[in-house]
Amino acid sequence: MSSTGSGVGLAVRLGVALWAAVGCGGGEDSYEGPRVDVSVMTRNLYLGADISNVLLAPSVDAVPDLAAAFWAEVLRSDFPARAKLLAEEVALHAPDLLALQEVEIYRRQSPSDFATVPGVNASEVVLDFLAILQAELAARGLTYVVAVQNVLSDVELPVRLGTELVDLRMTDRDVTLAKPGVLVSGATTTVFTNYLTVNVGGAAGPRVEIRRGYSTVETVASSGAGTARFTFGNAHLEVGGLLQSFQEAQADELVERLRPVAGPVLLLGDFNSAADRSSTRSYGFLRTLFRDPWENVRPGDPGYTCCVDLAAGDPAALDSRIDLVLTRGDVAARGPALVGLPARTPGGLTASDHLGVVMTLSLVPDAAR
Repeated sequence: MSSTGSGVGLAVRLGVALWAAVGCGGGEDSYEGPRVDVSVMTRNLYLGADISNVLLAPSVDAVPDLAAAFWAEVLRSDFPARAKLLAEEVALHAPDLLALQEVEIYRRQSPSDFATVPGVNASEVVLDFLAILQAELAARGLTYVVAVQNVLSDVELPVRLGTELVDLRMTDRDVTLAKPGVLVSGATTTVFTNYLTVNVGGAAGPRVEIRRGYSTVETVASSGAGTARFTFGNAHLEVGGLLQSFQEAQADELVERLRPVAGPVLLLGDFNSAADRSSTRSYGFLRTLFRDPWENVRPGDPGYTCCVDLAAGDPAALDSRIDLVLTRGDVAARGPALVGLPARTPGGLTASDHLGVVMTLSLVPDAAR
């Protein structure tokens, strides 16, 4: 998808000394002229509940009740209220590009036809995270266009609601939003070749694919310094633990697929691999191709982004930096910040179980390359 505009809102930074002080290092930040600034943000919206209990159901008969407990938790997580907090974050920081993960659509079908027509066919929309968030942005006078949308897992299971059996469908998406003044084109979406497949409730149960992936969009940002072309990526890798092998294979695939891409690359997302390299090897794989500006701009700050309980919102629960802004090429950075605490919904919930990361990245104009 594409949008057109004049590139308004992207500033020229003439403070060469400042950029030298906060550049990412590595010998690439050698340009000393005016740069084009791009403000970016990554935000995992949180699907609303832990689905692992459903996927690990001990039997097919147990699935409807476990799925009902999952759905009840999704409703308690109150995305419409959380979306207001997320929209306030966007309004405050006004990123030019916004990488979102776990942008769910929940649909249902009543009565259930799963026993006779298994598959993904529920069509009644109950919750559409993207539509809800965009409505909240519009209510604040903000316009963001969908630059690229990557549809990943698409799962439908029977749910017991009282005496009724209905089908619940969950569609997972990663979405990149852009201000209208940022030119985007050439969108690509990729599902990783390595992903988890589960027969829910045992070998005879319905087959479910937990897909992860990434998307890219070719981007042109403009300012008084000129224009800067770059590739913007949004990725979500599998969790670690028992699924570490899937995650690391996905990270390796991501690096190898992006290696041939020419020009600067900005890669944002939820990588589920601790930046202190204490969990999985995926972060190390990513660093073979990308730099991590947080390390240079906020040295000594662990920058933990995961994870908090929505109701507790305890900052002490944060113990890993897995939501990242990564760069390749001559890209300098400044102003990184975490967003997500301490704001609460009227019901006392945080915006997500992750914190978001915002950062301003400075690119060399095309004419100076």
